[in-house]
Amino acid sequence: MRSDRERWREARLLLIVSALSERDSGAEAVDVFALDFLLQHPSLLRAFLRSSKLELPANVVPSEVEAESSEEALLRWKRSVSARILAPMVGRLIARGLIRRRPRGQFELAIRGEEVAKQLRQVTGGMERERLAGLAALLAMDPRAARQSLLAALAEGSN
Repeated sequence: MRSDRERWREARLLLIVSALSERDSGAEAVDVFALDFLLQHPSLLRAFLRSSKLELPANVVPSEVEAESSEEALLRWKRSVSARILAPMVGRLIARGLIRRRPRGQFELAIRGEEVAKQLRQVTGGMERERLAGLAALLAMDPRAARQSLLAALAEGSN
């Protein structure tokens, strides 16, 4: 049986695919996983924002207290991107008909997924919703630069 935390993480993955698939090219798996990772780990989100020189509204940037409560960076990385965790969650979203893969591998919402994502947006907390929307917009502007900033944040966090 899946925990509430796992169910919420699957819901967040669906919202991430929704936010990123607004681009014509769909949502790249690497971007979906990176955005999930940043949302889950406030200390690295702060480092990502510093290294990318991108800005989110002040009310959605993780506070210092929120960032300090995070676990050690390497352990978070291992837990967050593990094929044992994210891949099965994405698989369940595909199996439920909420997302689908495009021929070139990107994710996009299925019609049923659009309906569920709309409902989830209505019940998701304001800060989490704004943080996700802001990060998705930043990622959409320049995915390559965002990926480089994530690598820089990870390097900073592991020192």
